[in-house]
Amino acid sequence: MNPTARTGLAWLAALATAASVQAQSARDAVYFTTADNTISRALLATGQSQAVVTDKGTNLKGLAVRYDGNDLVTILAANSTQGGDVRAYACPSPTGPCTALGSVASLKAAVAVTLDTAGNAYAVNATKGGPDVLLYLPRNPACAASPAPAGCLPGGYGAARVIDDQVNGVSLVGDVRVVPGTGSFGASARYAPGDVLVLAERPARILAYSGTAIQAFLAGTGPQPVPTTVANISDCQEPEGLAVFATGELLVAT
Repeated sequence: MNPTARTGLAWLAALATAASVQAQSARDAVYFTTADNTISRALLATGQSQAVVTDKGTNLKGLAVRYDGNDLVTILAANSTQGGDVRAYACPSPTGPCTALGSVASLKAAVAVTLDTAGNAYAVNATKGGPDVLLYLPRNPACAASPAPAGCLPGGYGAARVIDDQVNGVSLVGDVRVVPGTGSFGASARYAPGDVLVLAERPARILAYSGTAIQAFLAGTGPQPVPTTVANISDCQEPEGLAVFATGELLVAT
């Protein structure tokens, strides 16, 4: 674990000490990847962390967490191996281990995954000298039935769709995020709620795919979306992480 992550856990512990003890809930937890093939959980109520997934043969990078109600959590994690993929894990308890559900989509050197408000997922990979892809994973609520309908993939997803088979002008991708919120951020804004932002490491920049254009493309009524440049951030040293606030501001980790 890197020093920054250790500092974050120490802060959680201090917060828990100052607060009154509360019942542990799946909503009061933070999930993060550590040491190649492990996913850990930190409980806000106690500040303690524990490994909940150990998936041998993986190199787990970015992840996204979906709360499904009744303390059930589904994790999607990017497996950044040569034959990489996006994998799903089910966590039926806020304190117990999680179960591997299997591969949702093949994606060589997958590095990041994110969710929109409906639970649909977007994933990107980082292949030096190879194609950098933006992938869409549609969630299908009907897949929660037992037995699941034909065509359902682990985690309750349908077959992946390629939004962009080569992110324009980029040689290495670092992260992906769906812009939260509703409405717009004003006439001068370069992106809006529902848009998909891709962080590029080389060259360092932030790109935006219109959410409206993506939906038209998926419905077969529009062309393949072309991203616009939100910001050139060439002064950043190897940007690797992107966060989007509900009010529209961006935070880049380098």
